[in-house]
Amino acid sequence: MMFDEADGGALVALAATEPDLDLVEEAAETDRRAAATLGVMHLTGDGIAADPDAAARWLAAAEDLGFPVDDWLAQLGLQRPLP
Repeated sequence: MMFDEADGGALVALAATEPDLDLVEEAAETDRRAAATLGVMHLTGDGIAADPDAAARWLAAAEDLGFPVDDWLAQLGLQRPLP
């Protein structure tokens, strides 16, 4: 899933086959949407192994970069993992 600001904040699903996690992690260090996406991937186990600790770290990083994490998680019907 990805947060699409160009579409008025609507969520759009992106089909990804075997994402290049090195590229995603590199992007997530400075891109709030990439960090949030990586956090949700770790939270749900979508494309990678579920890891609540990694999910919490990436979601916190996205929030630090200005991403509306709590709003996005609520729209997805997910809860923030405990740190």
